[in-house]
Amino acid sequence: MPLGIGLERYALVGDDAAGRRLLGDLTRAPGAPFVVVDVLPATHTPAELLARARELRVDGLILPANTDPVDAGRLAGALSSAGIDVLIAPGLLGLEMRVASVAMLHG
Repeated sequence: MPLGIGLERYALVGDDAAGRRLLGDLTRAPGAPFVVVDVLPATHTPAELLARARELRVDGLILPANTDPVDAGRLAGALSSAGIDVLIAPGLLGLEMRVASVAMLHG
C-alpha cells in the first residue's frame, strides 16, 4: 500500500449464509485496497443503515447480489448526502468470472 493512501472502509449488508460467503470472498485476497469493518442485518431500514454507516464512518455499503435495484437506488439516494457509496455485489457467477479473469491476468 503506497504511503498516504488509506484503505476504503465498507460495511456489508446481509448477515445470512450468502452474506457470510460474500464476506469470505471479499476478504480472502491479501493486500485488498479495502476493509470490511462490519456486517449489518439485511432487515435494517434505510434510516437504520444510514445511522449505522455514519457511526462506523464507512466509505460505502455493499449490498447482496439479490438486492432489488429500486431499493438500492432509494438507499443510494438517502446515503448520497453523507458521501456514502452503495455497491451491489456481483452474483456468484459474476464473482467467479472476475476471479478467473484475475487469475489469468496474474498467472
